[in-house]
Parts: sequence; C-alpha cells; structure tokens
Amino acid sequence: MKSKIQTESGNFGTCYFMDCLEGMIQQKVKVDLVIADPPYGVDVGNLNKDLHRLNKETRQFVDKLFYEDKSANYGKNGGYYAWIQIVFQMAKECAKQLIITPGEPNLIFYLKTFEAPSEIMMHYKSNCVSFTHGCRYAKFEHILVYGKLKPFQFHSNVFAFPLNNCFRQEHHLDHPCPKTYDLWYELIQKSKPTSVCDPFLGSGTTAQVCESLGIRWVGFETNLQYRKDIQSRIKEGMLIYAESQTTGLGEY
Repeated sequence: MKSKIQTESGNFGTCYFMDCLEGMIQQKVKVDLVIADPPYGVDVGNLNKDLHRLNKETRQFVDKLFYEDKSANYGKNGGYYAWIQIVFQMAKECAKQLIITPGEPNLIFYLKTFEAPSEIMMHYKSNCVSFTHGCRYAKFEHILVYGKLKPFQFHSNVFAFPLNNCFRQEHHLDHPCPKTYDLWYELIQKSKPTSVCDPFLGSGTTAQVCESLGIRWVGFETNLQYRKDIQSRIKEGMLIYAESQTTGLGEY
C-alpha cells in the first residue's frame, strides 16, 4: 500500500515531504519563480537505481530532459552533479525565473554547465566565520539568476545582510544552516512573483517569506527532521501577514 505523502500548510502554500523531482511533476508545478539553496555534496548513491524508484511519469520527464544514457555509472560526485543538472532542467520547465545560491565549491560547475546567468549577485556577510578551502573567512556568497529580468528588478547586485549567528538557537531550529531571512525576503519581494517554488525547503525560509507577503508557494523537503522548523516558520510568516493586514502596512 502506497504511503500517504505528509504535508505542512499555511494560508498561501504547502510543503510536501517528498523528493522534489517527483513532487514537481506530481503537483504540476508552474510558478513565476523557483528559488533554491541546493544541498551541497550530497551522496545521491546510484543515480540509475534512484531514478527508477520514481513514478513512470517522472522518469519519462527526466529521460526527455536529460538522462538518456541509462548505462552510465556515476560515482559519488558524478551522481551529485548529474542530479543537480536534472533538478535545474526541471526547474527551468516549471518557472519563468530561477534564483540559486549554488555554494562556493560548486560555483564553477554551474557557470560551466548551464547557460550564462542573467545576473550574478552577491550576499556580503560582514560577520561570517565560515571558510572555503583557500580562505579563512568566506564573506561573499554568490547568487545566480536565470531567466528574463525585469528592468531594475534589484536595487543592487550586492546584498549586505549580516548573519544572525544565534538564529538557530533563538528559534529552536534543527536545520544546521537556515538561510538568512532578510536576504530571502529581499530576493523574493523585489522579484514580485505571484507564485514561488522551493525544491529544497530546508528550515522553511521561503515558506515564511511567502506567507508574510501573501504569495502562493509550494515547497519540497525529504527530511522529516525539519518538519517542526517548517511548521514554526510558516506560523511566523502568517503572523507577519496578519499584522500587516491589521495595520494596513502590507509590504507587497
């Protein structure tokens, strides 16, 4: 018997706890904007085997887009990058515009593999204490935009939002690296979409922002460990939206 897909919903959208490849097909996702912070360095295992677990409709869609070599034997890194290509192509089919934070170790892969971005922007994290292989302090995070941009869609190509290093503790989140709310708010609000999809919802930042702005959204997350995070952030977004309606100071 097929298990029922678990969900968490707000006033304007729903998170489905399932693989995004299957989910975007099953939910017939068509949106103005896909915004994503793809997981980095994930071991997707045997990609051939994993893809055959998807339903027939999704497999056919994936085959049509990308995966023609059924005999390919991808290793750990090869499987990850092939998987990213499939997700990227599927996102392009679903949305008018993509905004992606690829992660610095994967930036060259994105620039070499996919079409040239419409815009390359940066998040400047003045108080960042993370590092890359060659830098003690990695204070910039690249943001890639694909698809047609509106004239002066963003005020600047650099977003200066310090990290709240106590955010996880303050909000009792399980997710190890929730996206900065202010950054995600700026990216979504300035893009002025009527609908948004986040294929890797994580702690639920996209859900919180969209609920606070009254924007239709759909998200996918495979890890049920983050369900409480997503519940909490959906509720926070709903409260922000309710307050904006009461005061008449809606921001969108």
